[in-house]
Order: sequence, then C-alpha cells, then structure tokens
Amino acid sequence: MHDAESYKRLNGVDKFDVVTEDIRMLPAIKGCRRPAVSVQMLDITANKPFYQKFVKQWIPFLNANDSARARRARI
Repeated sequence: MHDAESYKRLNGVDKFDVVTEDIRMLPAIKGCRRPAVSVQMLDITANKPFYQKFVKQWIPFLNANDSARARRARI
C-alpha cells in the first residue's frame, strides 16, 4: 500500500489517511522502547516502482528499533 487508491483497491475501504496517521503517531506515543513498529509492503512486481518512495515516506516517523521494508508474499 503506497497510496490511497491502492489501499482502497486492496482493502475495500477508503481509510488510507486514517491508517497512515495512526501509524505515524504510534512511534511517538511508544517512544524508543518495544514493541517495534514495522511497516511493510508486499514485495511483488507491481510494487517494485514504489519501494523507495514507501521507505522514504515512513523513515521520518520511525524510531531506532522500528523498520520499513518490503516483505515477500507467501503463497
């Protein structure tokens, strides 16, 4: 999920802005302690062009023990 359109298409609801804002606030609320926050996108061909943008959009909101990455799809 890298934008509102793909989020709605994949999840069937128009809640991208709510979900992203909640995730952005979580590291600030929890501080640098655990649990770690991990935002992920599926590592599929359709997402390849968006991977760098995805990581860059999340890094400013994450703490040292958090991560943003692509995850391989399990079939």
